[in-house]
Amino acid sequence: MTTSPNDPPPAEAPSDLQSMFGAIEQALADDQWAAAQAAAAALLARVPEHPQVLALRGLAEMQEGRFTAARKTLERTLQLDATLEPARINLDELAKREAQVLEQDYVKEYLANRAVFMDLPRALGIETVGRCNATCGFCPHSELERNRLEMPEELFEKILSDLAEFPRDWPLRVYPNMVNEPFMDKRIFERLAGIQDVLPNAVITAFTNFNVLPKGWKKKITGVRNLNVNVSFNAAEAEEYKAVMGIDFERTVKNLRDLMALNRETGLLKQPIVLSRVMDGTERDAKYRHDCKRAFEGFEEDRDYMVHVKPRTNWLGATEDDPSPVPYFYPCGAWYDMNIMCTGQVPLCCIDSKGDWAVGDVNEQSILEIYNGPKFRGLRATVDRREDADPCDKCSLVQ
Repeated sequence: MTTSPNDPPPAEAPSDLQSMFGAIEQALADDQWAAAQAAAAALLARVPEHPQVLALRGLAEMQEGRFTAARKTLERTLQLDATLEPARINLDELAKREAQVLEQDYVKEYLANRAVFMDLPRALGIETVGRCNATCGFCPHSELERNRLEMPEELFEKILSDLAEFPRDWPLRVYPNMVNEPFMDKRIFERLAGIQDVLPNAVITAFTNFNVLPKGWKKKITGVRNLNVNVSFNAAEAEEYKAVMGIDFERTVKNLRDLMALNRETGLLKQPIVLSRVMDGTERDAKYRHDCKRAFEGFEEDRDYMVHVKPRTNWLGATEDDPSPVPYFYPCGAWYDMNIMCTGQVPLCCIDSKGDWAVGDVNEQSILEIYNGPKFRGLRATVDRREDADPCDKCSLVQ
């Protein structure tokens, strides 16, 4: 149960204050939580610490999932007016919601992983080239200064040397990409072999559009152990695919059908190929599964491929996309992961595409020194909600 204080400012208050109070209530009635918070902040600038206004702001914060802010606001409300029953009721409701979040599998796994991945990362993204052949509008690739660069061989060798500091049996998840197309690296298979020579149990997950592949890829890919392939497919119909990706649909489909057939023969993949789509909020999101079934007729969902429609992000402001809602009450599994750009810079996470919140540089530090640096380790050790971390409080992805 949630409830809203129904006591506006006194009747003798200026009419504009009465109107501002009404705007907060209307935004709450319309489920416009951010608008309600903004309206409450504007009114509090006029009447600081007004209990009824604070109570409304606390309700809006709770409804949006900003639990830390809501608790502070509602507790302050009751300090100012202990008789304001709606604030007390909402504080009790907040406690119930916080307990429910702690019971969710994602949060339980995140908290359990603290003991496992505090000192050593769960996953490592290595962007061996900055290039990508696609022109997806939801991706910031074209705006990156490094988008035509390649990781120097000496830097890659330095990374292998750093990985040798890990326990040899560590099952590190390795993503040979960040904001790029990994198979535009002509030496990608040699580099993956180098990683698995150092860490034999490494699990390789390639996030790729699978459109342009190195010569002899079918033979080379069978030499990669513990391999997953996650394809940024986005549309399984030629016209939409061209509009979204800017690359040849038929070639991508042929490559994927060849991989599915190869996997049936050899069992090289740990799981079916993931065909992912960044949602656009239209009916095409629901139609995507049907289109995939038609494009890959003769192959089976859940045996040969899996369909995944994922939230849209604006890459922390790097694109103009309208992102999916931010799950403020969740932590982020990416705090157990690390990424290395082709320049050697280490961003906060894979969504920090330009390195605006960089945590280190492997040209100057080891992987483990960066991972256990105070800023990055502090996230893992002390933060339970993305609401409490900048810039994570602006990110909609659940990793």
